[in-house]
Amino acid sequence: MFVRDERSVARSFESIVDDFAGGQNGWLPGIAEETLGVPEGVTARMSVAGLSKRVSIQLGSALLEGARAVMPIRVVATGPAGLFPQLDADLELLASGPSAAVLRLTGSYRVPLGSAGKLLDRVLLHRVAEASLRDFLERVSQRLLDPS
Repeated sequence: MFVRDERSVARSFESIVDDFAGGQNGWLPGIAEETLGVPEGVTARMSVAGLSKRVSIQLGSALLEGARAVMPIRVVATGPAGLFPQLDADLELLASGPSAAVLRLTGSYRVPLGSAGKLLDRVLLHRVAEASLRDFLERVSQRLLDPS
């Protein structure tokens, strides 16, 4: 299933691209620390409407091209395989003016459990995925605004 969301960041592309491209060594540990209370690693707890699941966040290397930086990202639930969706996406940082940038995540997730999973996705899971995505982008954008 396809998902996409974006956030404006009130800093110039040039001032945050290095923080963004640092990914795992930059903003990601801060998010893991906020959600799990541990500074290291690439795991985080994603919570939506009282539901919570620990996930592994895997980042690829950022590709910089002009006023755009793209980083592949994979989010996989930890624990029993096959019970939760896996997200494969591109996390993009785009210049959108002299003092603003846009953070965008575009990707797709695979619904587990065959046709039953597809039905559950239509009823509930897609909204959960969208809410999780919004929360994740908000955390990343806040981290890029204040990297300390």
